[in-house]
Amino acid sequence: MNYEVEDQYNVFIKDVETGLLSHELYLRERRVRR
Repeated sequence: MNYEVEDQYNVFIKDVETGLLSHELYLRERRVRR
């Protein structure tokens, strides 16, 4: 496996994880505000 491809994959996974995390926090805030 190329190092470049691996790095891009790792970055992609990190972005997805942070995206899901922020989405969860957003949903929690909406529930609390209701």
